[in-house]
Amino acid sequence: PMYMEESDFCIRARAAGFRIYYTPDSVVVHNSRSTSGISPYYEVYLRRLGRIRFYILNFTIFRLFLQILL
Repeated sequence: PMYMEESDFCIRARAAGFRIYYTPDSVVVHNSRSTSGISPYYEVYLRRLGRIRFYILNFTIFRLFLQILL
């Protein structure tokens, strides 16, 4: 996941009581950069920002510390 939206959604849905299913036969087609139209440098920035936001919103301080160490 580029900006971690899918992972964030799944964690929040599971916490709300929904079941999360993995379907390995599913196929997603994505045209690289065709929808975002942003520079590669800004894309890397947004990807890192998304991961930081994901970890802060979904993990405790202890788990964040472990993520940094590992």
